Amino acid sequence: MNLTGQPVYAKHRKRKPRDRQPTASLPETFAELQQLARQKGTDKQYRHWISHQPSCVSGRFSEWVDGVGRCEAAHVRRTWLGSGTGKKGDYCCIPLTRSEHAAQHQHGEHDKEWYEVQAAKYLRRWLAS
Repeated sequence: MNLTGQPVYAKHRKRKPRDRQPTASLPETFAELQQLARQKGTDKQYRHWISHQPSCVSGRFSEWVDGVGRCEAAHVRRTWLGSGTGKKGDYCCIPLTRSEHAAQHQHGEHDKEWYEVQAAKYLRRWLAS
């Protein structure tokens, strides 16, 4: 017991479930996510937000600027995501460290599906922020 009379450690004590507010569901297709993103802000604002997220590969930052971690906004190019060979699609980037981004360019994207899932995941996070 502590000074307030409460047990200090209860071995079999279960936590009460939190009351969670229902969240608005986001669309499933990337094109629909992009449409919502255009309503929220510009691609430049999204890339700025991405650059302040830790790497989706290592969880680290490339550098620290004034005490704030930074990563590079690495584009995921897919024709179905709205990009061609010369155009980078809007809202289609993920946070990578400088070395991870360089490796992406040197070696390509071996697991293309993983990159696509990450691009959608980060876009959903930005829309929810």
